[in-house]
Amino acid sequence: MITQSSGSIIRRTGFLTVGKILQSLMSFFATIYMAHVLGPTDFGILGFTAAVTSYFGLASTLGVPTLATREISQVNDTASSSFSKEGQIVGDVVFLTGGLALISYALLWMLTPIFALTPRLQAILLISGLQVLINALSPQWAFAGIQRMEFNASANILGTIIRVGLVFLVIHGPNNLEEVPMLAVFGTLTTVVAEWWLFQRIRSVRWSLSWPRMWSIFHRSLPMTTASAMMQIYNTIDTIFLGYWDGLGVVGYYNAAYKLVLFLQSFTTVYNHVVFPLATRLFLVDKSRLKAQLSLSLSATTLITLPTILGGTWLASPIIRTIYGYRFEAADPVLQILLWTWGISLTILHYGPVLIACNQERRFAQGIVLGSAVNMVANVVAIPLLGDIGAALSILLTEVAILGYMMHHMTRLVGWYGPSVRTVLGGVFSCGVMLMGLDLFGRRMDLGESIGFGTVLYGTTLLVSRTITLRQVKRTLEILAPRSWVTPPRL
Repeated sequence: MITQSSGSIIRRTGFLTVGKILQSLMSFFATIYMAHVLGPTDFGILGFTAAVTSYFGLASTLGVPTLATREISQVNDTASSSFSKEGQIVGDVVFLTGGLALISYALLWMLTPIFALTPRLQAILLISGLQVLINALSPQWAFAGIQRMEFNASANILGTIIRVGLVFLVIHGPNNLEEVPMLAVFGTLTTVVAEWWLFQRIRSVRWSLSWPRMWSIFHRSLPMTTASAMMQIYNTIDTIFLGYWDGLGVVGYYNAAYKLVLFLQSFTTVYNHVVFPLATRLFLVDKSRLKAQLSLSLSATTLITLPTILGGTWLASPIIRTIYGYRFEAADPVLQILLWTWGISLTILHYGPVLIACNQERRFAQGIVLGSAVNMVANVVAIPLLGDIGAALSILLTEVAILGYMMHHMTRLVGWYGPSVRTVLGGVFSCGVMLMGLDLFGRRMDLGESIGFGTVLYGTTLLVSRTITLRQVKRTLEILAPRSWVTPPRL
């Protein structure tokens, strides 16, 4: 049975997902286009420079936005003083992250020569780093805190349309490689400007510089700073190691598979923006309801992740060939492994970030530090032996370690919760039927037909086995009705 809060989650997630689908699809097609016109090596250069600049992007925020999202979520929305408090938080955080971004970009300029890169790579790295300055000023975290992510989604769609349109107009081959980060910077700038224009329409910001308040935010965010730094390590160190040990061509194959998983991960990010503020409120007022909501959410996501992982693993080779062409066939096994890491990361979302929502950011940080240590050791051992496959296996091992840690501490905090046994068994059975059908009939189908056939077969089996019912499907569709998208619910 879908509760009112679960309906709220589905409604908000549905609204945001529509926007995210548009944004992600546009970015996805631009990525495919660039992979084709640039080739594995130059495509690998983009992945390598993005991995390096991401560390300086981390230094420009230091976990501050996550803490600020929680602070705004805990403000009583009905109190007249809450708007003043929200405006003060936003102003303080922007001053703080803006200053950190300036320092971070200056460090990038100073340290770029030590990477021993070609002049062309250095230029691409410094241009990409401009996004560090711009992203640090984004109020995306504030939209999440006040649960008005539809405004953020609109701004992101606008910026993506401009960036992707320019990619197709300007990028035609390896000679245009330097223009790729320039277009990304311009698209990011457009997004942030649009975000601020929209934010000022619904909230006022108090631009009063206060060193004591900024220091208080910085000090309280230190556990999240540690977690963010460690998370950045295990998200990007594999790409950097591959670039130095196996060459940028291997990075291109790895990056191609990773981009497909990041496409799925983008929807996970949307879901997190909805679940995190809600978990913050429920922990304060009703822990039993929090557990029930998370269990229901885990059951729903299980029914989505299982067929995606198993079907994607089965169809990995035709997926890579259809999207990137035969030059990227080496990415097949990497995609198969990374799909499993995506499924585990979506499960972690119901435990790790919820620890932060429950004021356990130190526990969360400790779990990320543990995962980073596992990832570093695994990469050092696996990449020299197995290359990009070793890098993918290292991420999988890391996600498993983090999931175990986060589940343990959330269970100690609020008690055990997880997906229903009936849902898991029904999902596994339906996936088995789907894979048998693909094995028998899918070999004579193209990729699109295989995906459509597998989806219909999986959904039909779910209904026949009564894992889900027509009533539940109808209720979900009612919640996701267009009128709900047009007028997002008030908290």
